[in-house]
Amino acid sequence: MNKSYLTNQAYRLVRYFVERSVQELPEEELGRSAVVFAPHPDDETLGCGGTLIRKRKAQARVDMVFVTDGARSHDKVVSAELLRTIRKNEAISAGRVLGIEENRIMFLNFPDGQLYLRAVEAEIQVEEILQRLKPEQVFIPCFHENISDHLAVNRIVLAALENCGLCPVVYEYPVWFWNHWPWVSQSARLGCGTFRRIRVSLSANYQMNLLRRFRSSIFVGDVLDIKRRALEEYRSQMTRLIPDVPWPTLSDVGEGEFLECFFQQWELFYCYRMTPSQGEA
Repeated sequence: MNKSYLTNQAYRLVRYFVERSVQELPEEELGRSAVVFAPHPDDETLGCGGTLIRKRKAQARVDMVFVTDGARSHDKVVSAELLRTIRKNEAISAGRVLGIEENRIMFLNFPDGQLYLRAVEAEIQVEEILQRLKPEQVFIPCFHENISDHLAVNRIVLAALENCGLCPVVYEYPVWFWNHWPWVSQSARLGCGTFRRIRVSLSANYQMNLLRRFRSSIFVGDVLDIKRRALEEYRSQMTRLIPDVPWPTLSDVGEGEFLECFFQQWELFYCYRMTPSQGEA
């Protein structure tokens, strides 16, 4: 879908200010050890896949933690048990493309969509992982996500860091944050409600939060082909595994505009060093 003139001009303007305001992180940061927390299998590749590829090329130790099982993505047409297995296997395959060995991938298997109900238990497990690995960097979904599991992972990991007294650099990566105007045009499915949704997006300060928080960037333009191959390993999210049934894919979101957001030349992060008394960022 082609963006409308208004949306396209707004998109260009906001991206211009974003690119002018961000600062590329020093090259030496790529070699530091990291633990990546993903709410669901595919969030890690979408939000920071290019960065993980570059870190592995720099010989950094990278551990991946999938917090929920992702078993509700297509639960109307496939059993949760089968989806759980499919998405786990996809995550291992995607990790292989990203350069992350299977023995460095962990699955906590909390129920998809219900993580907030198990937050205390999840926090204990996350704290144990952090204490054992003591990473120099921690990657988590950004605080401004409107998906409950994403927000829960952010809060759980920050609370665990607070509890165990570690002070890594935290990289908050956006995923569903991009599913807002002007990054994704809303006109196709909203009709006359387009301008109402635009006003809602602006009043919620989505773009201002982006400009204010996502000031750190990592260049990934030279590894986008690898990132795309890693994402293609998530066949349950990228293709219709069962024909002739409702099977939504990532390409359906915003008629493909959402997916385009993850293949820009830079990945953006809200980056800060955690301190024992910091609490919520």
